[in-house]
Amino acid sequence: MHIALINAFPNLLSTAEVEFIRRFSIAAERLGHKAYEVVTSDDIHDCAPDFVIATHEFSPKLTPFLTFGAMWSPPAFYAPDPDRRRSILSYDGYLVGSPKVGQFLDDLEFATGIAKPRSDFRFLPTAPAAPFEPRAAGDPYELVYVGVHWDGGRHGNLFELLSKRSNIAFYGPPANWRAYPDAYRGEVPYDGTSMHRTLARHGIALCLHKTEHRRADTPSMRLFEAAAAGCLIVTDGIPFAKETLGNSAFHLDLEGVPAERVAAQISGIVDWVNRNPDIAADMARRSHAILNGDYSLDRTVEQTCAFAEKARATLTSRSVAGVRFAQEGVGAGGGPLVDVIIRTGGRQIDLLRRAIRSISGQRFGTFRIILADYKGRADVAALAVSEATATTSIEYLRCENTGLRSSTLWAGLRSVTAPYFAVLDDDDQLMPDHFGHLLATAAMQPGHPLYYSGVVRVEEENIEFMMQGNFQGPLDLTIPERRELKFIDGFDLVRLLNFDNYIQSNAWIARSEFLDDRLLVDPKLIVCEDMYLYFMLARHGSFVLSPWPTAFWNWRSVSTDNSMSAVEAETWHREGQRVLLRLDQEVMHDGFRFGSARTLTSLVPRHTPPHIMDRQRLKLGERYRFTDVIRNPGSGSIHSLETDGVWTSETAATIKLRAEQRLSDFGIRLTLMIAGSRRRPQRLGIWVGNECIFDGAVAIWRQIEISGAVHFERPMADFALTIRCSYTVSPRDEGVGQDPRSLGVLLDAIELLEQTEQLSVSETSGVDLVDPLDALRKTA
Repeated sequence: MHIALINAFPNLLSTAEVEFIRRFSIAAERLGHKAYEVVTSDDIHDCAPDFVIATHEFSPKLTPFLTFGAMWSPPAFYAPDPDRRRSILSYDGYLVGSPKVGQFLDDLEFATGIAKPRSDFRFLPTAPAAPFEPRAAGDPYELVYVGVHWDGGRHGNLFELLSKRSNIAFYGPPANWRAYPDAYRGEVPYDGTSMHRTLARHGIALCLHKTEHRRADTPSMRLFEAAAAGCLIVTDGIPFAKETLGNSAFHLDLEGVPAERVAAQISGIVDWVNRNPDIAADMARRSHAILNGDYSLDRTVEQTCAFAEKARATLTSRSVAGVRFAQEGVGAGGGPLVDVIIRTGGRQIDLLRRAIRSISGQRFGTFRIILADYKGRADVAALAVSEATATTSIEYLRCENTGLRSSTLWAGLRSVTAPYFAVLDDDDQLMPDHFGHLLATAAMQPGHPLYYSGVVRVEEENIEFMMQGNFQGPLDLTIPERRELKFIDGFDLVRLLNFDNYIQSNAWIARSEFLDDRLLVDPKLIVCEDMYLYFMLARHGSFVLSPWPTAFWNWRSVSTDNSMSAVEAETWHREGQRVLLRLDQEVMHDGFRFGSARTLTSLVPRHTPPHIMDRQRLKLGERYRFTDVIRNPGSGSIHSLETDGVWTSETAATIKLRAEQRLSDFGIRLTLMIAGSRRRPQRLGIWVGNECIFDGAVAIWRQIEISGAVHFERPMADFALTIRCSYTVSPRDEGVGQDPRSLGVLLDAIELLEQTEQLSVSETSGVDLVDPLDALRKTA
C-alpha cells in the first residue's frame, strides 16, 4: 500500500510527529509498503496514496483520498477548540489511542447520528521491532531523558533536582535545556534511528507524561522507543504502562507528590539498578518482549493497513445502501437519483467541463445534469451532448438572461423530476463520493428536506496560501497550502436565519417532494437566492449534516469571474431586505413565523453576515477608530467593543470595509497591538483584499503602527481587511492582567491614505505593557 503521513508542523525541526513518520516509513518499507511524508494537500495529490494519516488534529481532510485521524492525544487538548473538533469531524475514520479518546469520539459523533470507522486496536506512537541487545558486562547504567521541553514547567523543578543528585543526560533543543549545561548532551536527529542508539547508550529511560496524557491514558512514544532500545523503563503511573508492563518497569506516583520526593525515588532506582544489573537487565528484556511484540510499529503498520481496507469497504457499503434507498423513490422505470442544476453562460467552457466531470465521475449513483444556460452559447449546448455518460445524462435548458440569479435557478427547479435535486456552480467541483455520502445520510435519517456536506475551499491561482497556526515556526518556510476546510458545521437555524450561510450552494441534496407550488414561485432576486431557497425548504424540517468534506469551492483571488465578488454591498443589503419582507409570514417547521423566529434569534448573540451590515464609508485621509467601524461586536471572530478598540478572538478575523469611493491604488495605516506569550514568538499577517501588506514577527503587548501600499486590479469600494496571528492567549494565564478571554490582536485605528506608502512598522508605545488594557489606555 501507498500511505501518506501529514507533517503538521513543517516549520519546526524537532517534533514527535516527524520522528513517528520517519519510523513508520522504515517499518512500512520492511513490510513492502511505501510511506510518504507530506505537508500540503498538493503533496497528497502528487503521491496519490491508498490512504492518509493525519498525525495531528490541526490537519483536516482536504482531499478525496481516504483520510484517518491519529487520535493519540488527550481530548483535553482539542475538545475545547472548535477548529480542531471540526478537523477531527472531517476524517473518514479514526485510529484510536485510548478508551478515553473513544469516549470523546462517541460524544462528538452522537449529534451527527453517524459513527465512522474506528480502529479495533490501540494506535500509538510505537517503535519499529528490533532485537534485544543486552548491555556489556560492567557497563554502568545512566538515566536518560529526551524531550523538546518547550513548556519548561511541565514537571515543576524535577529536572533541576535530578540534575543535581543523579547522573542524568538530557537531550533536546539547546535553547530549551540551557538551564542544565552539565547534564545536557545535545539534540537527537529526528531520523527514525538515532533515538534508538542514543537511548541504548544509557540504559535507563525516564518516560514522563503530562497530567492530561496520564488521565486520558495516551502514552507517548518514549515508552516504546525505550523498550525497543533495551532500556529499563522508569515511568509515571500512566495506566497503559501499569497494565501492560507490570513489574518489568518502575512506576512512579506523581499525583500530589512533591518533586523532591520524586527525585529521591528516581535517584534511588538508578542506584539500585547499578547494584543489581542482572535483575535490571531481566526487567528490560521483559519490557522489550512485551512492547516489541503486540505493540511494535511493524505490527501497527500491518493493523493500520488492514483497518484501511476494512474502512474502505464499510464506507463503500454505506454509499451503496444509500443509492439503493434512493432508487426506491425512482420506481420501476429507473432514472436519475439526483437532478443537478448547473447555471452557466459567463465562464470558460473548460471550467464547466470540469464541473460536469466531477458529477459523471461519482463512484455511486445515476444523475441528470440540468444545464441552465442564460447566454444561449453553442459550445455549452455541444458540451451537453459530448459529456453525457451511461450514468449521467445532460439536459440543455436555454434560459432567459434576466440578470437575476434566481430566475435561472428557478427554471432549473421547475425541471426537476428525480427524487433528489442539487445545485453546482459551473466553476466548482465535487469529490467522487459526494453524492454517495449524502444519499447514505438521507437513507439513515429520512424525512428531512435537505442534507449537506462539509466544504473545502481551493485557491486556484497560487497567489494566496492558507495561513495556519501550525505552519508557523523558526524555519520560516512558506507553506504552499492552497486548500482549507471551510464549512463542516451542524445545522443551526439561528445562524441560518441571521443570513450566516454556512451551507455551501454546491454541498447539498434536497428532497424533490418539498418543491411545492409556493416554493416554485421565482422570487426574482439578484443575489441571496440560495438563502431564500434554504428558508423555503426549512419550512418543512431541519437540515442534516453529512460529516464529510466532499465539495470543493474553487476560488480565484485575482480573476474577475468570481461572480459574488463583483456585487456591491448595497445590492446585498437591498436583496436581503426583500427576502425578509417576502418571507415574513411563512411558517417554519418549528411553528414560528419566519418574522417571529428572526425576532427571537436577535436575543442570541450570533454572527451577523458582513454583506448586510450597514458599514461606515471611510474617507481618504481621515482616521477612524475601529469602535466606529465595526458594526457587529461580540460575534464571529471578534470580542465586544472596548474603549481602546476591539480584540480578535481567533487566529484569523476578517472585517468588511467600505471606502467612500472606488479605489485602485491607495495606502492604509493601522494602529494595533498583538497579544502573546514571552515563551513563544508571535507572528502577524495583514491582508487587504487578497494583497498582503505585512507578514512577519512583531513585539507583543506593544502598540504599533503599520502602513503599506494597496493595489486592486480593478477599482472597488468594498473590500476585506484580514488580520491573522499565530495564536491567541489569555492575559490572566500569562500573568499580565485579569482578563480570562483568548486575545489575538487589538485593533485600534485605521486610515486610508491618498498617497500610496511603502511598508513601515513603528512602535507608538515604548514601554513593556504589564496589563495590556490599562497600559494602552495610558498611552492612547
